Amino acid sequence: MATDHRTPAVTVTALAPFGLEADLIAVQVFEGENPADQSALDAATGGEVTRAMARGEITGKHCSCFVTPLLGEFAGRLLVVLGVGPRGEYSTTTTRRAATAAALTARRRRLARLVVSLQGLPALPLADLVQAATEGVTLGNFEPATYKTDEPPTAWIESCQLHLADASVAGLDAALDRGLVLGECSNIARSMANEPGNRLTPRLLAARALEVARDTDLLAEVLDERKLAELGMGLLLG
Repeated sequence: MATDHRTPAVTVTALAPFGLEADLIAVQVFEGENPADQSALDAATGGEVTRAMARGEITGKHCSCFVTPLLGEFAGRLLVVLGVGPRGEYSTTTTRRAATAAALTARRRRLARLVVSLQGLPALPLADLVQAATEGVTLGNFEPATYKTDEPPTAWIESCQLHLADASVAGLDAALDRGLVLGECSNIARSMANEPGNRLTPRLLAARALEVARDTDLLAEVLDERKLAELGMGLLLG
């Protein structure tokens, strides 16, 4: 099977985003509101965030995306401001989508190191936000076009740091693990769904299931032709 996804290294940090080793920094903004820490964003972009808001480029509406370079000591990096809709409608689903959008934005620009800020969000449990963001970044590290022969080499997110006000809250490590597992399980399913029938026959699908279960606590049972016949299932294995 083609390599169509990769697991990023995701961590949490309370350090200021602009001081982190990263290629792209993603922040979220609500519809009708200013971004959190707008003064810091303006300082890093030479006032471009405020100018973009005045021009109507940053609106906070769902799925809106504004990208601008950082200046001065942060030159060479990019800032992406992601619109996430009204504050009252925000949920962990929004977090997941925003993190996926951040990852895709970085990959389109062939940037490997990402920071996603979780500052200034509604008072949801931090562990839930961390899990959703981790899952979203992992989902964004999926490439469905692996069989296109004219595509350039795939760019991957290698690392992502989730910026929190307090990275010492109990349960965050477990939340990171859950987010990675959920994201990877989704990517494995997407990968198999993306395979043409001549490359993922029932036998190869069974082998893939055993491969996924290996080195885990999962149990996998493969039903051969005789067992299927006993169950009355007329499935011919290719």
